[in-house]
Amino acid sequence: MQPWQPLFFMALAVYVMKDMWTNVQVQHVIDYDDPIYRRKDNFLSAETFDDVAAMAAQHPFVSNWTSPQQHAAMVAMVHSWAHCNANGFYKLCQSSDIRFLCEPFLKKVRENGTNAFVLKLFAGFASDYHAAPSYFYSSLPLQGEDGPKIEDRYNRWVPKTVNILDLHVPTSVQGGQLQVFEDTNDQDRDISHANRAGPARIELPARNTLHTLRGDTYYTFADYTVDGLADGAWHDMPREHMRLSIVFEQYVINNESYHGTSEYRVWKYHVDEEKPIYAFGVVLWAVMGAFIGVSVKSHHMEEGNFVPVIWGLILGVAGGGAIGLTMSFCSIEGFKAAWSLLYKIGEFIYDDHYFLSPEFTIWFSLTGTCALAFTGLVWLFRKPLLMGQRSEAFLTLQEGVSGMVMGEKLAAVGDAPSSGAGKKAQ
Repeated sequence: MQPWQPLFFMALAVYVMKDMWTNVQVQHVIDYDDPIYRRKDNFLSAETFDDVAAMAAQHPFVSNWTSPQQHAAMVAMVHSWAHCNANGFYKLCQSSDIRFLCEPFLKKVRENGTNAFVLKLFAGFASDYHAAPSYFYSSLPLQGEDGPKIEDRYNRWVPKTVNILDLHVPTSVQGGQLQVFEDTNDQDRDISHANRAGPARIELPARNTLHTLRGDTYYTFADYTVDGLADGAWHDMPREHMRLSIVFEQYVINNESYHGTSEYRVWKYHVDEEKPIYAFGVVLWAVMGAFIGVSVKSHHMEEGNFVPVIWGLILGVAGGGAIGLTMSFCSIEGFKAAWSLLYKIGEFIYDDHYFLSPEFTIWFSLTGTCALAFTGLVWLFRKPLLMGQRSEAFLTLQEGVSGMVMGEKLAAVGDAPSSGAGKKAQ
């Protein structure tokens, strides 16, 4: 062993231990002289705001998230839309998906010195607000810890500023207040400190209103209801009863951690998530087709004729790629059909077609289906299983009988000389 090797391993062990035991530091550039909350009514002109609100309501991202949220009976949720750093901010503004927010909102509220950003969407649906434990009850956890955050291995960054723009608020809303909680312990950032202190500000929602929060605060939106809301009206609730707000978090990241931030990442359509599946299927089957095509025509290589081999390679790749594309399509569409069927079954069960409770009915159906499937598999493979058991039992019995016979033979052989000697003596 070389003299430097023990030193190298000791240094590596020290580095690993230091990395494991280093606590994540909370980092921020909060100016505690700034107010924790500021409000600006009629933030945009009426015409500009109507255009922004209409385009946001019709955006595929909104329908992509709010429709499942409504079917799942989730009163309130915050969805991540995009995040970027200073280098990718111009890409965010050039994106065909979000550029309608850039000039009237993002550039207008962006503060000097901020170099990382997270864009979110708050979506809420009306509920039985009067049945809540209190008029300030919220189904949404305190925001400030949940959801995407900008952090690295050793630092967790707190926003410098959080801007919230109310895009859509029902006209007859009751409740839905924005609740702002101050972090009372700047040395140990934790939601429990804010919960114990209670809300520092409670603000009513209103269209075209900009709420500016100091970055270290927590916030949530109270549940709400509207006049004339029918019981169980989740799936038929008009879109006019939905709340929409844009949340824009602004960060100041130091130079050591800035390189770890995402330059530009935005929500994409779900169809993009299927591309890797298609690519994997096509490549896998194309490689298999190429191997088979070359193997079939390999005897021509011994004769020095490579033309059939090349044709076999081309046909194998083309045929394998076509098979892979077909298999991927069938797999994806089959999964979608199965998922849709399960979703419809769940809706059917929850729609008063259950015994005792929907959860019990679903649990009983799943366990019953699994039991039937297991029983069917055992019945299908009963012959191999029973034959295997019979063969093992037969071998065991055969070994036992063989052992008994061998023992009797040995006993007989042992007795034979003694009996012969006795006769001779007589």
